[in-house]
Amino acid sequence: MTASCPAFLNEIPVQPTSLPTTWYDSYDGLVLCGALGSGHLNLECVPQLIRIVKPGGPIILDVDSESRDTVDTFKDGKFEADLDELGRKGLWVKEGYELVPDWMFNGPGHQYAYKVV
Repeated sequence: MTASCPAFLNEIPVQPTSLPTTWYDSYDGLVLCGALGSGHLNLECVPQLIRIVKPGGPIILDVDSESRDTVDTFKDGKFEADLDELGRKGLWVKEGYELVPDWMFNGPGHQYAYKVV
């Protein structure tokens, strides 16, 4: 894990076989609203978050257009490519996407829905 993840996420071992049973598959679902972007969580944290959601559980996340289009690790399609890569690795399946014109602070945002595999 990188230093850009909150400390409590760094406590989760990277290998899924060594995750404490109190964390692994513990939550029915997860919502990240306004958590991804400049100065917030980055996409390197998402695999750890996926691991704590029960198989079949939903993960809903969003990002504002400004962050998605300007943050170096997100822009130029990197945000969607990284999310899609997690699907190719078999961690989740994309269930939906919606562009929300007045998402937050009267600016557009992007909402994504996934199901943990």
